[in-house]
Amino acid sequence: MKENSSYRNEIVIALIGLAGIVFTAVISNYDKVFNSSGSADSGFPYENVDDLDMQLRYFIEVSGFRSSMEELKKISAEKYKLKHNASDVVINCIQDNQIQTEQMIELVIKIHKNHINLQQMKDLNRLYSSESMKSYTKSSPLIVRDLLAGLDLIYERMHVRNMAISGAGRNNSDNSCPAVGEE
Repeated sequence: MKENSSYRNEIVIALIGLAGIVFTAVISNYDKVFNSSGSADSGFPYENVDDLDMQLRYFIEVSGFRSSMEELKKISAEKYKLKHNASDVVINCIQDNQIQTEQMIELVIKIHKNHINLQQMKDLNRLYSSESMKSYTKSSPLIVRDLLAGLDLIYERMHVRNMAISGAGRNNSDNSCPAVGEE
């Protein structure tokens, strides 16, 4: 059970890191991609409305957050199905009892309201409505998929190493941690 909790924590940390990278890239290239007259192709045209909740809901769509969360759910189901040889009925039941995307979105909106104001959100939405950002956010689900695949490989290597260290620790009288590459 600890292993699953650790894995979930790693995914959350990775997603936070990804969000930080995207945010830094956006801010660093703000002048290159900012387009005040742009609108999103996703069926959610940008509207300059003085309503933070509405601006946040637009951001969820135009930033690729919703599509990334949906992809994360698909990946989770695929992995569980492979690992546990679960039927589609079991997978559907598990997914129905997970945190739903709408619940996650409501949490994201609530948290953002504590840390961002209306003008900042409007500026971000205009930025995300630019052609450069629309192109980038279309790739968000693929980026999430590749990121998780990379994290799985890293996690497996760490797990093997940690198991070797914990096994070596039983034979190691001074309880020291071996350096990388040491056996």
